Amino acid sequence: MQNRTQLVGASPALAATRRSLQLAAENPAIRAVIQGDTGTGKTASAHELHRMTNLPLETMSTVDGAIAGEPTLLHKWFSDHGAHQPATLLIEELGDFSEKSQAVIAALLDTERRGSSKSLTHWVFTSRQPCDALLRAGRLREDLYFRLGAFTVDLPKLSERLDDIPILVQHFIDLSRSRNESAVTGVTPHVLEDLRSYSWPGNVRELENAILFACAVAGHSTLGVEHLPPALRNSQNMPVHPPSAVGDQDQSLKEMVEQYEKGIIIDALSRTHGNVAAASRDLRTTQRILGYKIKNYGITP
Repeated sequence: MQNRTQLVGASPALAATRRSLQLAAENPAIRAVIQGDTGTGKTASAHELHRMTNLPLETMSTVDGAIAGEPTLLHKWFSDHGAHQPATLLIEELGDFSEKSQAVIAALLDTERRGSSKSLTHWVFTSRQPCDALLRAGRLREDLYFRLGAFTVDLPKLSERLDDIPILVQHFIDLSRSRNESAVTGVTPHVLEDLRSYSWPGNVRELENAILFACAVAGHSTLGVEHLPPALRNSQNMPVHPPSAVGDQDQSLKEMVEQYEKGIIIDALSRTHGNVAAASRDLRTTQRILGYKIKNYGITP
């Protein structure tokens, strides 16, 4: 069974992340703050850190977001989980915690640091924004900021580790197969080429959702560009390719060329929000010719 909490990839950027996680895993005195944009894999990185401690998986606990704004419940949660040492305590999205809840965390960190015995608890925090930015914005208490220390794990955006895309794509395909959601085993070269050209504002999470969607709609064992989500196919920085040959063996050359041309026109109209004049300029043809083709292919601008 594939694990959604794995940190997947082999790029230099991700190797640096793993080195930082390993350092924190080897020393419970380090309060690790995992920072990164939405979808970069903060939770997966926290689970990776816990695995590196070699502690049993069940000794990792995560603060429920429902108690982030309830100091009394938060204090009880720490009393219930923090007593079971050694352990890993994960506090997700620190900036979402209320000021009073942050005060509880700061007090617990201070008490632990002043304790007579060495703590075996690994404190792990995640944040969409750097802690210094949260401090300047008034979303992070100063006393908690200084108790966290200066150790941060900065996660790279997916656009900064494009070499990991083939590994990630195969990982998500295997995840889909392990759930018996599809029979897909691989992708066409065009898919990987196109995925590498996309900007990925939603990072790894967006890629995961795109591949799981494609696996669900694919009718055979190989993913083609035509199986990707429409929003991704219509993106301005996603190239247009003819459909994959798999499953299209019954088409003639004329039919395949027409399908390719139709896809290019649809893509141009999508970029220009249905403006035929703008699309014709984009495609370097006349509005009359483009209008004829739109009518001939039954395209609705």
